[in-house]
Formats: sequence, C-alpha cells, structure tokens
Amino acid sequence: MVFTAQFLAPQLAFLIILPVYLVLFYLMGFGRFTAFRYLASRTHWRGVRFALTGSPWRYAWSYIGYMLLNVITLGWFAPAAQRRLAAPLWNGLRFGDREFKFDIDRARKVGLYGPFTVFWLGGVVSYFVFMGVAIALAGDMMPKTASEPSLAFIAFVYAAILAWAVVLSVLSAPYQAAILRTLAAGITLEDARFSFKVGWLEMAGLVLTNLALVTFTLGFLTPVMEARTAKFLIRRLRSEGEVDLAAARQAERGPRMGEGLADAFGMATV
Repeated sequence: MVFTAQFLAPQLAFLIILPVYLVLFYLMGFGRFTAFRYLASRTHWRGVRFALTGSPWRYAWSYIGYMLLNVITLGWFAPAAQRRLAAPLWNGLRFGDREFKFDIDRARKVGLYGPFTVFWLGGVVSYFVFMGVAIALAGDMMPKTASEPSLAFIAFVYAAILAWAVVLSVLSAPYQAAILRTLAAGITLEDARFSFKVGWLEMAGLVLTNLALVTFTLGFLTPVMEARTAKFLIRRLRSEGEVDLAAARQAERGPRMGEGLADAFGMATV
C-alpha cells in the first residue's frame, strides 16, 4: 500500500500512508492484549489457571494514543506509556477468581526518567558518532570506478550496525532494569507485593548475550533466547505477604487462539 501510494499518487502519499500506520499501531495494541490473554489462559499454577478480563478493542485505542504521544514527544512519553499500558493488563489478570491489581502510584516510586535520559541522550550521541565515522571511512572504502559497493564496504556497514546495536544494548540496560522494577512494584495480589532484584549490569549481560544468540545464528536460537529470558526474570522475582491460594476457584477456559497477531508483529509476550 505504501509503494502504491508513492508510485500512483506521490502528492497524496501522506494522506494514504498515515491511516495505514494508524491501523498497524491499532493492530499491534490489539495483538499485545490478546497474546497476553492467551498466555495467561495457558498458564496453570497449583492446578488453577490464570485468566485476563477486559477489552482488547479498548486497549488498542489506548495503545495507538500512547504511540502517537511517543512520536510527538520524540520518545519522551515512553516511560509513562510503559506504566499506563501495563495497568489494564495487570488489573485484568486473575488467578482463578483472585484478582491482581496494579497500583500506578506505587509503580511511580521507582524512577524511570533518569535511566531513560541516559539511554535517549546516549543513543542520539552514539548515532551521530557512528554516522560520522562511517561516512568518513566509507569514502575511502568505496571503489572509485565500480558502480556497485565492494564486499569490504558491505561488511563494514553491517559491522558498524552491529557495533551500534551493542552500544545501544548497554545504554538501554539501566532503563530495561528500571522498567522491570517499576512494573513489579505496582503489582499486588491481595496482601502479596512483588519486586524485581535486577541491576543494569545483569540486564546488560542478558541483552548482549541474547543479541549474540540471535545475530550469529541468524535467528535460529530465538526460542532459546526467549526461554533464558523467562528464566532470568523468574529467578529475580521476589514476593512478600500472604494470599489464600487454597481458596482460589478455577477460572473459565480461555480463548482457543489469540497469540498469532502479536507473533506476526514479532512482539514478545514475556
């Protein structure tokens, strides 16, 4: 659709392309909710299944609104959006008939904008540094007479992209760790409170090794990456307080399908 708009009506391309992207954002929000609901319905503990209530249609509208705010603010609304998008998911989660709650005020006690500022500014600075170095070196590596780039030049471009990805992974680690801590801080189940004990160094190690697994195996070890990430999270999850688990009644059986849309967009549910 984007190609057709550019080819047939370039002067109207923006009017055609914008609705397409809005629909895509809406579908991504819808897919995130339905995938979380599907995952919850397939998760059992002590013989009792989890469930998710709420409307994926309403969640999708919130998702598209927050994504537009992210674009308008050049990404600076992202930390607030993370918490607000988590609220309807965790407020709608049930363990049998026992209700989870998400206290956004408790979640806000864990700061996000400090590590996000490091990530945002570091990403911008590193981008211009890498672009400047790449342009300077590319001029020497490009053949003067050949019409196509050399193999060495192509290898250099991919190496530069990989190096920048490594830098971004390290810069984003404090922010990713803070997201885990702030979301866990907001989640309650009756008298139980949760927390994540994870620092930026541990998170950086996880992100870098996951990046290596996916990159150097051309994506074949993506399932391994997802499994080790889940193990990493569960090992660092802590809880305190009491819940009468024995009194939990079985939840209704969940939907037969629902993870495919998020999978098509490459969105992880964990």
